[in-house]
Amino acid sequence: MSALARAALELRDLVERFASLSEGALRACTAGDTLALAGALDARDLVSSRIATLAGQVGALRSGLPQHERAAAESLLLPVQGAARHAATVNATLLKQAGALRTLLGQQIDLLRRDHEAATAYHATPARVPGLDEVR
Repeated sequence: MSALARAALELRDLVERFASLSEGALRACTAGDTLALAGALDARDLVSSRIATLAGQVGALRSGLPQHERAAAESLLLPVQGAARHAATVNATLLKQAGALRTLLGQQIDLLRRDHEAATAYHATPARVPGLDEVR
């Protein structure tokens, strides 16, 4: 069971790292720091792939245990489950914030597009109303 204990400890550390990177991405998203956001998301991707690999190994180790050792194995995984719940909460907050920013950016792009279309239509109109184009 020592291999399972080591794997569970490493998995908990990775999940906590994922949560920390998610918190950093959330702060960067809120601050509008695109470089920090990109860095945090890239690091999260690397950690995520390692988490997936290690979670598969932990599952294989756990399923290979005799029945009488499974309760002890479950207690080893409780800290991992707690860290995973925290990471999921932070990730959900990040997704919500990113979605809100994406919506805001879309609205701003639509406004700029409408402004451009209006300016283009105005300049394409051959006849001007006297006095309307004058600056006072």
